[in-house]
Amino acid sequence: MRKFFSLFFVLLMIPAISFSSSIDFTELSFSELVELKDRLNLEIWSREEWQEVEVPPGTWEIGKDIPAGHWTISVSLNNMSYFVYCDSVDFDGHSPAPGWKGWDCALTGYKNKDGSWSNNWPNSIDIDMLDGMYFINDRSVIFTPYSGKPSLTFK
Repeated sequence: MRKFFSLFFVLLMIPAISFSSSIDFTELSFSELVELKDRLNLEIWSREEWQEVEVPPGTWEIGKDIPAGHWTISVSLNNMSYFVYCDSVDFDGHSPAPGWKGWDCALTGYKNKDGSWSNNWPNSIDIDMLDGMYFINDRSVIFTPYSGKPSLTFK
């Protein structure tokens, strides 16, 4: 009888536990919702099941925020992004430091009537990202593994 009541109590608690862990999105501001979305995208990246991840605008350190490896970076249709891949950032952390080494790129998701990418910019680019470098982007971009799934562990 004691086991029955214990099991009954546990079964009653399951809905209460799930209910208490839900989030009331109506209480969050727009900026809090965007921050939550960005945090969720980066958390998805740390899981093994993902196929692509959206990287929000920002300054990201390779090997810390973004795993080192060979990536395909793209933009969604009707979107554009400019990014810099560099070895150092300025004191503000949002722009390359004076004398930085690396390169920059613009991607477009807009097509001309003939099907070519507008401004002759590519829709995607493959890049080998090394530990200690920085990735600075002005709009969201999509990262997918270039070939196979790289190790997602950090050093």
